[in-house]
Amino acid sequence: MPLGLGNYDANGIWQYGESDKRELASDLLNIGQESISTVIGPLNNQVQQIDERVAGLEPGGWISPTFMNGWSDSDANNYDKLKVRRTKDELEIIGRMIPGTLSANTVIFELPPGHRPPARRFVEGWTSSAPVRLTIDPDGAVALGLAITGSLLIMNDRIPLT
Repeated sequence: MPLGLGNYDANGIWQYGESDKRELASDLLNIGQESISTVIGPLNNQVQQIDERVAGLEPGGWISPTFMNGWSDSDANNYDKLKVRRTKDELEIIGRMIPGTLSANTVIFELPPGHRPPARRFVEGWTSSAPVRLTIDPDGAVALGLAITGSLLIMNDRIPLT
């Protein structure tokens, strides 16, 4: 039992101190406080674990990837610009690009660390003339599968990261 006025225990519950000669009153009050503290401690731990899980599920902020080989963002409004974000288990890619080099296996852009799949993934995009298959490698390189034609490439996909 604390001496003086009292203080908070490790779980944030007030424990009464021995500030006068009536120890029995503070002893009785602390019995209730200790009961509350033994319940609050594990609840605090559970809330913290839930907060950590929820934080992992919330999508991260949108970022712009690094373009390569003459590829660039569309010159349309900001909504159409290529952007990526990561959730706990997925990578979302959305937006439009203006083509640069159109030959097979051309790297279009690179994903930053933390936004890369553990193994090669295949996704679809659309040009102004046809669908196109793209690869996303563990090093972050997003490349054309085959040579394409068209004046615009559009992506709107979710890629598993597990």
